[in-house]
Amino acid sequence: MKAAFTLTPAESKRLIAKGVINSEEFKKAKSNARVIVLSGTTNAYIAQELGIHVRPERSSAGISSKGVLCVTDPEQREKFPIVLDKEQRVEKTLTEALEENFHPGTLIIKGGNAIDAEGNVGVITAGFDGGNVARFIGTATSQGVKVLFAVGLEKTVSSVQESCKAAGARTIDNSMGADFGMFFSPIL
Repeated sequence: MKAAFTLTPAESKRLIAKGVINSEEFKKAKSNARVIVLSGTTNAYIAQELGIHVRPERSSAGISSKGVLCVTDPEQREKFPIVLDKEQRVEKTLTEALEENFHPGTLIIKGGNAIDAEGNVGVITAGFDGGNVARFIGTATSQGVKVLFAVGLEKTVSSVQESCKAAGARTIDNSMGADFGMFFSPIL
């Protein structure tokens, strides 16, 4: 007997969240170092699995709605990042979490906006400064910090790398919504 089933995006995000918090990388960082959960709807489900009350619909800096890239009202957003330091929640900004008492075993959890069949992930980098990706990528790459991209298959594109080539405020003549770029993270 064969069976097929379909998950709603919310069900998919809940399943991803359960997988993330049960992964060896997460468990190791949570016990021995620091976990930094950045904003995003999938990451809100991760926070909920940790017993932290957040509303997914208020957990992203931006959304794509009816084909338009929109920025969410900062006053309406949940408070992120969520930082766990050796299993204890601490109030820190992303910059503080990466600078104060830095631990090389830190794990950053970031949502993704695109994934392809090879497992490459794309993350929209909006705003003049590139958002959260710009704030952590230097430390992550120079210090060997692991970054886990939590992204569902409903965001599948044919090629993340090609999508990134087409993105960017200076390469697009017309954009419905905010200017944006895209960060490319190859599967390692």
